Amino acid sequence: MGCLFPKFKSTKSLRQTPSLAASSSKDYGTLHNSQEIAHVPTTPSPSYYSPSPYNPAYTPINPPLDITYTADRKGTRGDSIHSKKGSLRRGNMPIRIATWNLLLFSKEKASHPEVLKIIVDIILANQLDLIAVQELSDKIALKLVCDELNRSKNGVWKYKVSERAGRMFQSNEYLGYIWNTSKGLRMKSDRLLTQNKSFARSPYLAKFIINKQNMLLVNVHLKAVGLAREDINRTRDEVDLLSLLIQSIYSISDFTSVHTFLLGDFNLCPDSDFDRIYQSGFQNLLAKGTHTNISARNPRGSMSYDNIWVSLETLETVYGGKCGVVRDGLVDVDTRREDRAPTVSDHCPVWATFNL
Repeated sequence: MGCLFPKFKSTKSLRQTPSLAASSSKDYGTLHNSQEIAHVPTTPSPSYYSPSPYNPAYTPINPPLDITYTADRKGTRGDSIHSKKGSLRRGNMPIRIATWNLLLFSKEKASHPEVLKIIVDIILANQLDLIAVQELSDKIALKLVCDELNRSKNGVWKYKVSERAGRMFQSNEYLGYIWNTSKGLRMKSDRLLTQNKSFARSPYLAKFIINKQNMLLVNVHLKAVGLAREDINRTRDEVDLLSLLIQSIYSISDFTSVHTFLLGDFNLCPDSDFDRIYQSGFQNLLAKGTHTNISARNPRGSMSYDNIWVSLETLETVYGGKCGVVRDGLVDVDTRREDRAPTVSDHCPVWATFNL
């Protein structure tokens, strides 16, 4: 993206007053617990769950939305500093955008036939069209997923992997995108934000085009808070840095003509820690308290790590009114059993539908 994203300054701490705050197949336990959430974000409120399947012909009503209100409780959006209306328009192509942390995903892991089958089956069964991926431990693993998707003859798939974004457990970490070109999606450019070293893992930005509409995706994997939450203030500072990134983008670009998405593994629930993101004109689609992790012992999850945030202009024009957490078909493995396959992931895919 050339010089689109300038280097911005950061301080050691951006906050003046930081708060403290099954069925089985072979040896695999399949967790049947998918959630589809019909959620039209205004102020964060309890979401409700709908068992209705995804319908590609579904044309949701574009809900009215007040984008400049103020509310006085945790997790709500204050007056937006970027709530101007622009030239964004609603299209007629339903697209499912998703994010998935694939947990130390290596070429070796992707080469396991059952693991690869589970990932591809989940992508196809849930009709995911564009997926931001975290925790790639090499640049080959996502290619194996892409090749398998193309062998399935369900669309024509492409992928792109960043340069080294940072470190994770005993490995470098790369971020990536994989998308179905049959839906008209085309990547125009991509860039790893390498100029600022305050992120544990650099955000990976990509610009896509569909039906003559521009989309900017910011793929993130923020610092983990730690088992005893000892690093929570560092994670909060990274959230604030994301708000500075958003403001930098808005300050030099006409982003009223680009649909903007901030998605990935935030390692935090979308509450008051995200006040700067709300004030930058973004809204989370999965409501606070929507669990996105999974394990065999706790198939319904207990943490809200992953999410999709969108600009208010994108929310107002093209959000389809539905998002979801995929649990059906996701396998968690007891690693103490030597006859078990590697774990697919302890994160669920998270998706939302847009009309582009």
